[in-house]
Amino acid sequence: MARLADRAAKDVVGWSLDDLVAARVLPAVDKLVTAAATGSPPGPERLLFSWTTPAVQRVAARFTARPVVDEQGRTAGVLVTAVEALETARLRAEVDELKAELGSQAASPGGETGKEAFLAMLAHELRNPLAAILTAVHVIRRHAAADFAVGHASQVIERQVHHLARLLDDLRDLSRIGVGRMELRPQPVSLEAAAAEAVEVVQPLFRAGRHQFFVSGPEAPVLVEADTTRLVQIIGNLLQNAAKYTSPGGRIELTMASERDEGVVTVRDTGLGIEPEMLPRVFDLFAQAPGARSRALGGLGIGLSLVRRLVELHGGRVEAHSQGLGCGSEFIVRLPLARGPASPPAASPARPAPGRRLRILVAEDSRDAQAMLRAALELEGHAVLTASSGSEALAVAQAGSPDAVLLDLALPGGSGYEIVRALREKFGNRIVLVALTGYGDPETHREVLAAGCDAHLVKPVDPGSVLRALEERRRL
Repeated sequence: MARLADRAAKDVVGWSLDDLVAARVLPAVDKLVTAAATGSPPGPERLLFSWTTPAVQRVAARFTARPVVDEQGRTAGVLVTAVEALETARLRAEVDELKAELGSQAASPGGETGKEAFLAMLAHELRNPLAAILTAVHVIRRHAAADFAVGHASQVIERQVHHLARLLDDLRDLSRIGVGRMELRPQPVSLEAAAAEAVEVVQPLFRAGRHQFFVSGPEAPVLVEADTTRLVQIIGNLLQNAAKYTSPGGRIELTMASERDEGVVTVRDTGLGIEPEMLPRVFDLFAQAPGARSRALGGLGIGLSLVRRLVELHGGRVEAHSQGLGCGSEFIVRLPLARGPASPPAASPARPAPGRRLRILVAEDSRDAQAMLRAALELEGHAVLTASSGSEALAVAQAGSPDAVLLDLALPGGSGYEIVRALREKFGNRIVLVALTGYGDPETHREVLAAGCDAHLVKPVDPGSVLRALEERRRL
């Protein structure tokens, strides 16, 4: 079991199934154990599972549960065995083959699996420098708040960093959809509420392009069955696309309507337009309109591809229309109407009121990101300790007894999850643990919280988000 879990034998002795088995597998294992304990169904039951271990090795194991009966014939317990299945060798062989062919497949139109893996890796690796840049902007702004030129430059940098971060989110989401790991949480959502949130995100692009922006909708709210976050992303990507390809002073319209059993979102612009031969390919990955490469905001050609994939995951459809170059574009999204009432919107987090001075350990191996985060926290009056590896983080925490730890889970010299467990074992709930990662998928989020962290922030994070996370979870 130690080998299956990629752990040392001494580390797994005394652990429960929760420590060894992926969270998504546990419910089925629990059901297996309960069935064996109650004797229904009779006899041994076997289930085959596969999961990804902390070392990112693909494992397949066959679980068996049998009742343990005492001398009086009563069930005294359940014996659970997990035997590595032959499928593991096949799964790992596929991973090795993928790694060997990654480079050539990423550049090949037919290498979709390798391309998606490459995109996920690229998105992750670019987050560290973006995190350092965003925090540096915060520090500059605090030091030169009265300087107009510095303030304007910092706003430009911050806006562009957030734009790059959105591109990385699109890359990550495309890779997750490609491997079937995109999780949706559909519920009744108001089109107007989702559109308002998307517009707020894209407003800086409209202001920069001096666009005329108009919104219209029906008198009664239109409710669709959708994942709120993804619906905002769909509308936001369409608005960003319109802003990119519409000249300064151009017109962009967002309309919402209800037609029969569908909610309809339409984005029109007076921008560049689409050539007739380009229309069938406008939603293809990496597709770009003619002239896009010469435009400052040409993009990577992934936004519309992600829109189509997300819309189709919701059981909807999207279409594009244009009379040709110079005639503007129109994109129409159709999603199934919801049957129930809309869920209440989440409250926007406010900047926390200044609290007491904290001792904070920043464990980050990127020297620039570490230095900038330290400077930002010290500007808020906090005392900051630093570490660049897992072993150093544990040593500094032992000596410095921090109130909170900001921990990069990809530190050299040990698993981030092992560091979290060690810190919890040493300090209990006295400290606040905030994980910093380059992965924002739901599975990583669940694993981070299950390991013992109080919060999970995805890079790049601005210091305000860090301070809010500390304030919201402070138990001091």
